[in-house]
Amino acid sequence: QERLGEVGPTPNNAEQEAEMTYFGESCDHLNLIQMYGRPDVEFYVYEMRRDCSGWDIKYMVDLSAVTSAFPRMIRTELDSYDGGYYVLSVLSIIRGEKEEEAFLVLQIPGKAIRYNLVTKTFVKLCDFEGAEDEGYLRFEGVNGYQYIESLCCV
Repeated sequence: QERLGEVGPTPNNAEQEAEMTYFGESCDHLNLIQMYGRPDVEFYVYEMRRDCSGWDIKYMVDLSAVTSAFPRMIRTELDSYDGGYYVLSVLSIIRGEKEEEAFLVLQIPGKAIRYNLVTKTFVKLCDFEGAEDEGYLRFEGVNGYQYIESLCCV
């Protein structure tokens, strides 16, 4: 449904100013991820209510197991020029027809990871060729988008 109007306020933490980390649509759901200050291994995925009156927590993400498997995403405070401790970027949120099909596509140094939002499991999708720089993202500030097959002319 297309309509023009105001949406409810974004979720926020009164003590800190949030940075919008991800904002996008998948399977007719509008999703938002905000992080406060530096990226953390735990954060929430919010979903817009159907009446557009506000946001509800849909998923809690815990990347502790990912940091254990891929320690290159951990940046020491001494190396940090921007205050970050974990190096990660949410490229996309993909929602399936079934709830258990929902996942994040994350970029960590040298790799793309698929993180299942329901089972909290993950698999490596690919390595980025030439990503020899330890601790930095190859595609800074890039979002991924779903491929939607269509017979419609664009």
